[in-house]
Amino acid sequence: MRGNRGLTLTIVAVLLLAGAGAPPPSWLYPPLSSTIPRPPVPHTLAGSTLHPTGDQLETMADAVDWYPGDHPAAPDAVMHGSGKASACGYCHLPNGAGRPENASLAGLDAAYIRRSVHAYVSGTRGSSDPTFLAFQLMRQTALAANDADIDAAAAYFSRLPRHAFGRVIEAASIPAPVGDAMVYRPDPSGRRAALGQRLIEMPDDFGRFKARDSRLGYTAYVPPGAIAKGANLATGMAPGGPPACAACHGWDYNGTTIAPPLAGRSPTYLARQLVNYRSGARHDDQAAAMHAVAAHLTDQDVIALAAYMASRPVPRATYQR
Repeated sequence: MRGNRGLTLTIVAVLLLAGAGAPPPSWLYPPLSSTIPRPPVPHTLAGSTLHPTGDQLETMADAVDWYPGDHPAAPDAVMHGSGKASACGYCHLPNGAGRPENASLAGLDAAYIRRSVHAYVSGTRGSSDPTFLAFQLMRQTALAANDADIDAAAAYFSRLPRHAFGRVIEAASIPAPVGDAMVYRPDPSGRRAALGQRLIEMPDDFGRFKARDSRLGYTAYVPPGAIAKGANLATGMAPGGPPACAACHGWDYNGTTIAPPLAGRSPTYLARQLVNYRSGARHDDQAAAMHAVAAHLTDQDVIALAAYMASRPVPRATYQR
């Protein structure tokens, strides 16, 4: 065990040095605010009886629960904050679906969720862009949360069904993206822009996104050919590519006892994690295998893998009561 840990730390040190001169792609980290006025935020949604105020939508101490029938009763740690610990469901949503700026937690193994939170506390789960607000908020909450709340939240999210996040579209030209609230939305002028070698993910309705609608879908734009390239990389067929992802994440990429699911998740989130492994920002005890995979990935490889995994189907399921 001691020898393996020493090898892991050596690998991490090499990767950190290698990644120091390779900054993460700036398009992966949209800004918090834009100079363009935001569209109105709805205070009611179709199919919901909730009528929150603007303040209730913005406070991180309480999760807005538009559709309580979509999930079982949630523990206080999910629905309400405590001290500097925000309500888990504020960012990750009460149904665990998550959003592009954070992780989808529904259906993840409870032990994996607990390890991830503790990795934020120890500093072994970092961000290639440590100024990104979503990372800072998660670390602040992890540092403030107690073990009982972490256990309760992990058990709750692990019981929920996973969600297909949205759709992936290959395109050379897309609605001109405006970075806002840590995601992108179309420029209200209606102009278009060349996508280039980027992955741009947008909520299908920005007003509903700001209202924290847990049923909202997303559209991710990727370069033409990205999904096929990602399939080749994922199955280990591309020259010099990573080993087959299915070896750890399952033949359908829906997770195993040793690795989380990849299918149907936000491609923006997946891309950030690959970049974090590539740079060494994520370097907990179980990260060595992913470092070996991500070390030589180009930004184009990252886009392709994220696009392919996000396009894979998620099994239909209902929550476990």
